[in-house]
Amino acid sequence: MGKDSRFRIISLLVLVGLAAAYWTGYQTGKSAIPKTDTEQATLVTPDAPVLAQTTEPQSGSEQPSPRLAAIDPEDVDPADIDWASIANRVMPGIDQMLLRLNVAVDYSDAEIAAFNKLHVVAFNLTIQEVCNEEIAEHTTTGFITICRGVKAYPDHPYESMSVDELMGLAEADAAAAVFISKKAETVEERIGFALRASALSGKPGPILATAVKEFTTPDSQSGGLKHGQAAYKTVPKTVFTRLILESVAQKMGDPRANPDAWSKHINDFAKTEEERNAVLESIQKGARSAMEHMAETQRNITGSTQMQELLDG
Repeated sequence: MGKDSRFRIISLLVLVGLAAAYWTGYQTGKSAIPKTDTEQATLVTPDAPVLAQTTEPQSGSEQPSPRLAAIDPEDVDPADIDWASIANRVMPGIDQMLLRLNVAVDYSDAEIAAFNKLHVVAFNLTIQEVCNEEIAEHTTTGFITICRGVKAYPDHPYESMSVDELMGLAEADAAAAVFISKKAETVEERIGFALRASALSGKPGPILATAVKEFTTPDSQSGGLKHGQAAYKTVPKTVFTRLILESVAQKMGDPRANPDAWSKHINDFAKTEEERNAVLESIQKGARSAMEHMAETQRNITGSTQMQELLDG
């Protein structure tokens, strides 16, 4: 078996364990809720524009922005940051910092330092937007304004690498796992490698970023169940998976994680207290299963027992 195939299987095993835990617990609960065929929802966001780069190449995933020289990043506590304000700074409900959308938004030195403590790949600030008129079809004027963000640093070296190229690095390189979690073809692989990146680094950011990007609302265009349709009685996989990922990120200490905000969706589909309790129990089992796989990966590759300590705590 080739190395690429082995790592694809490793990533999927995380999801298999996670899925088995919550689906088995849910299906065999006293509520006996039927299985759903709902697909995962995908966040619809504007494509990041091509970057115009003017600075020296970034030497590594942890290279800080020059702006951080004014503070000591080690003194910054992510829990002290007003993350709700950041999430609603430009477009309410879309956390442009977490999703790394290439638009110019003002972030403080402390906010960037806190973000970097939670993530594997350092935040690359968009310092300006350059707009040009370009010829476009199907418009009344024949022109359209295209704006491109200019970053403080060039893209990370892994940005231009394919999944196959990154796969050879992802055994012990958390940054490689992060980029696979963005580029992999299936949502299962994207989640699996986000979990792997967080296990290798001990940072919850990749998990939460994937949760927010892949799972928005249970009635998303690409999947989920619409409210008020009596034919659908089960809780969508979008809700299950988002809650599991949010729960793991919260357990790892990410102050932005808020599973309670998503648990309200359970009430839209679980119509009795018995059903709700069965769902909550299944989510807890799924989160623990994911963390057990992460703890094993972390211990075997890095020697760290951070995840195991969280499980035992």
